[in-house]
Amino acid sequence: MAFIFEEKRRYQKLADACKAYPPDLDKIRVMLDSSIDLNVVSPNDDEENLLSEIFLGYPDECYFDRIYSVDEYPDGRYLPEIVKLFLEHGFDCSCDNGKAGGLCLMNLTFSSHDKYILDAAKLLLQAGADPLCDAYDSDEDVISWVGGEAGAAISVHQDLEQANLYATLYEIMDASLKEEPYMDISYFDQCIGKRIEHVSLCGREENWMGFFSAGTRQYTCHNCFEENLVIWCEKFPLVINRYGDSMIDPRVPHKAEKTESENHLFEECIGQIITDITFDFDEFDDKEQWFRRSVTMFHLDNGKMIKITSHQSRSSNDLFTNFEIVESR
Repeated sequence: MAFIFEEKRRYQKLADACKAYPPDLDKIRVMLDSSIDLNVVSPNDDEENLLSEIFLGYPDECYFDRIYSVDEYPDGRYLPEIVKLFLEHGFDCSCDNGKAGGLCLMNLTFSSHDKYILDAAKLLLQAGADPLCDAYDSDEDVISWVGGEAGAAISVHQDLEQANLYATLYEIMDASLKEEPYMDISYFDQCIGKRIEHVSLCGREENWMGFFSAGTRQYTCHNCFEENLVIWCEKFPLVINRYGDSMIDPRVPHKAEKTESENHLFEECIGQIITDITFDFDEFDDKEQWFRRSVTMFHLDNGKMIKITSHQSRSSNDLFTNFEIVESR
């Protein structure tokens, strides 16, 4: 049992109130107004705090049952509100040499597994949570952990939605460390229902390659890129980077040293609405190199789709991403 508190029942009632779906926020607010200490640290080696353990929430290992379970709850839409209430009632991200906030940031990856963890992370970052904190004294800081989780989502779980989620979380933390605006960095699904207005390629001028062809003698891809492809979905810049990650990130076009319009390559897409996003994943061996391919497909209302394919070679460490305009499935 991870937590041993003198006022154990009060903490249990608070946890029960938080894990109800939907939670009674007024009831939680009353409990928080009762001078409960939100910065208590576990006496065990895990050093979890109340909020971080709520995120973690393995029911067989932790005193507090998991709040947001993929299997039991439809989403984590109330997670940011609970974080906000904890912060308003005295939760201090700087406690325990910064581990309080660091553990919360890290344990978000164990919580609702959906876009709501991004809003929760933004609130924690605004309150001083440090992505460079080594939360578990493991020689790995929080932002490195999140980057590793993004890679594992593809290589281990073959889950591109999760990979994009953690990649977006990583960029939010990275922006906070660089003191860049991060509130408008968001999950790529904001582009669904939006009309494509123009497309550009953004990058650093000294490393500019533009589009190129890549592959092997058996397999060649065209329209490959190492810069950032930016699809403007009304006011939202949908960014696809060289790794195939997709997210809304206004920093990319703002910081670009060179930008080229690519509207001529996307004539069938300009003016169309993105109606859906689907994913695919496969591996193949063309006798020269083994490739893993992850595919993100942006479906348009004219029956076309923008197919983004990220290719990674195990034998040569080649990595490239390309796009195609094809018929929607």
